[in-house]
Amino acid sequence: MAERAPTARVLVEPLGVVFELGQNDTLMSAAQRAGYYWPTICQGNAQCNRCVVRVIDGRGLMPYTPTELAGLRSVRWRDGAEDHSERLACQLRAAGDATVHKRGVRAIERSSAE
Repeated sequence: MAERAPTARVLVEPLGVVFELGQNDTLMSAAQRAGYYWPTICQGNAQCNRCVVRVIDGRGLMPYTPTELAGLRSVRWRDGAEDHSERLACQLRAAGDATVHKRGVRAIERSSAE
């Protein structure tokens, strides 16, 4: 299997861990692949908004997708006050480096039997 060349590195604070994203990776999928738990209920369908991050430095982030905007508008922004420092990690892709803030992300503990 060919190595996946990272196109971006996203630092997640306050944990202080960097996830490398390939061209088709979302932040949440890259974290899960690296062995981290990312809070979600809908498993990446942009419906629950539990995966939302606050952007600290978003220069490397790709623009919102229609799915991400619809998810944010139906849950977080339903009162009409859009906060464009918020992004859904299940939809967020990056073409360059960025920094976001998300509490609740943690390494998944593996049992010694694995």
